[in-house]
Amino acid sequence: MEPGFKRMLLAALRGGEYTKGVGSLHTGECFCIMGVACDITQPTWTARNQDDMPDKWKVHSYESKDSFGHVQYWHADLPEEWLERNGVSSEEQITLIHLNDGEDVDGLSFLQMADVIERDM
Repeated sequence: MEPGFKRMLLAALRGGEYTKGVGSLHTGECFCIMGVACDITQPTWTARNQDDMPDKWKVHSYESKDSFGHVQYWHADLPEEWLERNGVSSEEQITLIHLNDGEDVDGLSFLQMADVIERDM
């Protein structure tokens, strides 16, 4: 993860401006961690206004289902261009999504995620 992006993300997660949500980049007042990442890095579009994103920046979202067809969690994968620009590997993106959504769909709080990112990424 690119150090400048990491500092911005940690500050945003610890700053109290964002309310944590799961399942999508931004819904109502809630953001997932990748929605926060979008909001702090893109001056021309944000997770708050995905309709204005250029088509090449559209987020690919999908459901992950267990063997019974139950939705386990929802992923919002950001495009490779965004990942490269911010020095985030695909593996790091998956880790961030799992920290947010968790195995039990509650995941960690933004403050807890910030601690994990600072320590382990």
